[in-house]
Amino acid sequence: MEPRRMESRLKTESEHILIVDNDETTRGVLKDFLEANGDFCYVASNAYEALSALPENPITLVISDIKMPGMDGIEFMKEAKQSFSNPDFIIITGYASEYSYTNIINAGATDYLTKPFKLEELKARIERIKRERRLLNELKKGNAALESAIEKANLMSIKAETANLELDQIFDRSTSGIWVIDSQFEILRMNRTLSNFAGKGGGKVRGLKCYDVFPISLCGGPGCPLTRIMNGNDFFECDIEKKDEQGPRISFLLTATSFFGLDGELMGMVAEFKDITSRRQAEADLEKANRELQRLSVLDDLTQVANRRRFDETLNQEWQRLSRDRAPLSLIFCDIDYFKLYNDTYGHQAGDDCLRAVANTIRANCKRPCDFVARYGGEEFIVILPNTAAEGAVHLAEDIREEIERLRIPHMRSQVSRYITLSLGVSCVFPSVHIAPESLIGAADNALYDAKKQGRNRTVLKTGDMEGLTEILSISDIRLRISA
Repeated sequence: MEPRRMESRLKTESEHILIVDNDETTRGVLKDFLEANGDFCYVASNAYEALSALPENPITLVISDIKMPGMDGIEFMKEAKQSFSNPDFIIITGYASEYSYTNIINAGATDYLTKPFKLEELKARIERIKRERRLLNELKKGNAALESAIEKANLMSIKAETANLELDQIFDRSTSGIWVIDSQFEILRMNRTLSNFAGKGGGKVRGLKCYDVFPISLCGGPGCPLTRIMNGNDFFECDIEKKDEQGPRISFLLTATSFFGLDGELMGMVAEFKDITSRRQAEADLEKANRELQRLSVLDDLTQVANRRRFDETLNQEWQRLSRDRAPLSLIFCDIDYFKLYNDTYGHQAGDDCLRAVANTIRANCKRPCDFVARYGGEEFIVILPNTAAEGAVHLAEDIREEIERLRIPHMRSQVSRYITLSLGVSCVFPSVHIAPESLIGAADNALYDAKKQGRNRTVLKTGDMEGLTEILSISDIRLRISA
């Protein structure tokens, strides 16, 4: 019989969880994970399905995404709490900048998570809710039993003593720091957690000034929580940081509320200090990871110069800017001569090394911050030169070509040299709303084609028929041939 009693007890402690998310994969992952932990799960793809499921199932906890079509998670939570048995809610959001912790909690949520999160973190939040609910249920049961005993024995003193004992236990066992301050800034009560934060251990603090025991940056100014409470604010909340002389910096969510005496007179405040250091660090780590991800998303993995996507964005940006400034824009198209034969002869690893060396050389020769180098594809690279006329572009192209030759990377199957060489096509134009940026790319591509046709390992400037070129092709000292 013992195994059955154990099974019954486990089922009693299991949650009945409703998962609300418009993403099927997310619903499936959460359901599998939570059911593996012994909970009963129901799923809904939107708020309306969830509202239909609530009266039909014994839901004790709802895990809801905040962004859903039709009705978002906040509206759904308010509707559910008004209409049904007030289940606990964990709100999940990937939009922390749009929905603050304060707004979500004030709307009625028990807790919330920011995406991405670890499933183990979700499990820990659910376990905390279970513990708090058990504690609350135990407290309710204790109060009910106490009231019954008082009613029977008329022992009001027992009720007060027992209730105070329970409150003391809850007060001291809270993971948040809590203290009660009177209107003269003197500490009336301070729980163990805050005492540890303040470095007081179990020392006596009653009657001491709050700013002497646990000073914060707001002390002494108009932002002081007690000052604001005494000036008529019933509720005050803010983030603060506290650095211990011998420890790390700790972030707190400070929540202060007023408290009154039996005669209704304002007595002071109750303040809670919730340690949110881990959350702040997680947010900082996430922001750093997102910045790195953004950086990597616009770089070519092999050469670490910009990729084609970033090139397209930059060309369009420079085109618009130089159209307003009425300034020239040049493009250099670079292609490694006989690169396929090089790969076939020396292997792909050598080919990768060659591409990296060429990319680094091109980048090193582009001295200005505004000069932009990208890998266009395969063995092709492209350079954007804002505020650069044809003469300057051709000069730079020749510098690049000569520097590549100086690398002296052996290429026994090249038909123009014993070493790796480049063919380069140059085009230049004054950008205009009447000309498409693609025309500049096309002209540079045509110039590159002519450079190959004329024997490779050379630079060709293509005049083409683009409107706007006539203003810059009168330069007489361009060193290389110009193909018409």
